[in-house]
Amino acid sequence: MYRRLYRPEHPRADITGMVGEHILIAEAKYQGPIASGTIIHHVNFHKWDNQPENLLRMTRLQHQRLPMWQARFILTSDLYSEFLTYWELHRDVLDPEEQLHLMLVQEQNAKERLIAQRERAKRTNADTNQ
Repeated sequence: MYRRLYRPEHPRADITGMVGEHILIAEAKYQGPIASGTIIHHVNFHKWDNQPENLLRMTRLQHQRLPMWQARFILTSDLYSEFLTYWELHRDVLDPEEQLHLMLVQEQNAKERLIAQRERAKRTNADTNQ
């Protein structure tokens, strides 16, 4: 998840007045507003790492083609075996965003179970009182 800051006056603020922190930092880095349709890419793919050197301005098309470019670089730079080794070591490690999602799903499931238990208890009490 992206870190977000309350900046209701910002042109890229959403309806709640929030703007991605990475947008604000990129604007400072590039010394001006980020044009509409421009993507701020996190070079190391960690959405919470908003260091200026980790942010790169690119078009939506460039961002869509990024995985293809990375694959081509890995294959043409004799890094494929290193990539496979890295992948084997890290593929089972969840990133913080996935961990947060799993936690939220678990919390939602727990809330739904609690609501269902309360409804069953109400029905049982209603049946008992009749």
